[in-house]
Amino acid sequence: VAALMGMTETIAALAGVAHYAGAIETVIEDTPAGLLVPGPDGPAKTLDEADSKHMLTPYDLAMPLRWAGYVKGVPAAAKRLGFPVAIKILDAEIAHKSKIGGVELNLASEAEVATAVKAIQRNVAHARPDLQNDYFVVEQMVPPSLAELIIGVKRHAELGFVLLVGRGGVDAEVHRNYALTLLPASDRSLERTLDRLCLELPVPDARRSVVAAMRTIADFTADHAVVLAELDINPLLVLEDGSAMAVDALVVVTDREDAGDLQ
Repeated sequence: VAALMGMTETIAALAGVAHYAGAIETVIEDTPAGLLVPGPDGPAKTLDEADSKHMLTPYDLAMPLRWAGYVKGVPAAAKRLGFPVAIKILDAEIAHKSKIGGVELNLASEAEVATAVKAIQRNVAHARPDLQNDYFVVEQMVPPSLAELIIGVKRHAELGFVLLVGRGGVDAEVHRNYALTLLPASDRSLERTLDRLCLELPVPDARRSVVAAMRTIADFTADHAVVLAELDINPLLVLEDGSAMAVDALVVVTDREDAGDLQ
């Protein structure tokens, strides 16, 4: 019988026991062999949202129907996709489009789209006068959501790839509520990583949908480990029916000759 001399020591000991028990359970249940080894280092190349989503399209990750192209095609694309729509500036150098006024949501007509395009162009010209502002992505609006998450992958020189899941949206950096796991990871490990966030997901299928999205990103990372440097899905929206949809995506690859074959 261990004597615990104080409340602080008691809580720390109980936390250590719980962590140890969970680690042992994960190891026994399903542990992939080794770490996911990245390819050689190289200069980083950030893909724009359209190209990032194009890379993710073959995988089982729900995304809104979309169109990407020059500004003159935006009204026709919006009408073809069906209102309401969202329109966003499209440039690989603008990682946080909403923070510079590069996003307009819930546009219900061609007139609203035309007004929104002009507003975005003014905002981008003011915030980033060095960039062109005539390339856009148009997407169908996503139904109301219960939660906004972020799923990301970072490449680490010694550890390989680390998968991150946390509270997302435009304030993801402020929340700093996230959990990490090394790749490859078992399904049980992904579930335990999500559980560490203590998210309230009242819809029964929501947790399963988020874990499935994490598995998809883990599989994508394994398939592109040679060139992948970084990946962010933010936000991943948890919808009222329990499904999950990736609204924005950013992929960074090492600028190698074979990187283009993977897009």
